[in-house]
Amino acid sequence: MKAQRSYGWYKHHAWAALAMLSLFFAARQLISVPDMVTAVVIAVLSIYAIGALVFTYLANKEPTQQQRGEDLEAKAAKEQEKLEKKRIKAELKAKKKERG
Repeated sequence: MKAQRSYGWYKHHAWAALAMLSLFFAARQLISVPDMVTAVVIAVLSIYAIGALVFTYLANKEPTQQQRGEDLEAKAAKEQEKLEKKRIKAELKAKKKERG
């Protein structure tokens, strides 16, 4: 649950940074902003966006507790199927021996 929450948090910040960058570019067309201020704002927002995107990617790679539980359940179900097949095969073999 924590990994999903951090993924959502980083994803939210990545989108927010990109939105703020877009809004700044649009506002810059309407009002005059000094070049030095523009460079600083673009650099800060770009670093913020890239950082959030990197952390989003890293948080998405971490398996969640639910995914781990599902993997264990799938393994247990597969093992159960194998045991059931062996039991059925043994029963058929025993019936065949009784006949022959």
